[in-house]
Amino acid sequence: MAPGARALGPARRWQWLLNPDAPVPAVRCECGPNCATPAAHPTGPAVTSAAEVRAAWDVNEPPNIVLACGVRFDVIRVGGQVAAESEKILAAWRVAPAIALTATAVVQRLLFVAPGEPVELPAGADYLGRGGWVPAPPSSRGPAGEDRWFWSYETRWRTLPSAADVALAVWLADREVRRFRDGLLPRRSGPLRA
Repeated sequence: MAPGARALGPARRWQWLLNPDAPVPAVRCECGPNCATPAAHPTGPAVTSAAEVRAAWDVNEPPNIVLACGVRFDVIRVGGQVAAESEKILAAWRVAPAIALTATAVVQRLLFVAPGEPVELPAGADYLGRGGWVPAPPSSRGPAGEDRWFWSYETRWRTLPSAADVALAVWLADREVRRFRDGLLPRRSGPLRA
């Protein structure tokens, strides 16, 4: 079964809006080497009925599935060391967003949060609300591999945290990473406190 087809079960269970994706990139995204979101380009409107789902994915090479942000969830996308530090802070605070890992050159975390107003984030982090799209794990990134859930979505979707809470963790992580990089702070083993 294609990775995109495997993503259908959770998406239907949680009533996410599903869209067929552009074809899986063979080497890199078809929109160019600088694309920030390879494999996250919807090719049509959201599918809502079982017949539409079968028609879209009952083919020899089914496309990935992309999920529409801004309805059931929004996403904070962050990468590198800031993402790793953010996870530590969120775990210490017992704030539990669903997290997906991207199979991109620089692994990014997709932190799923409750939908709402966009929040300000440090450079290098993005807020994806209404009009944004993310590939549904385990969607394929071609030769790079498949996106995957970091923590089980099953236990994390009951109540998504607010974007403000997650953004605060990202800001604190960004500050710590910059201070360490600038030689102002030794590497900490534990998370920062707000």
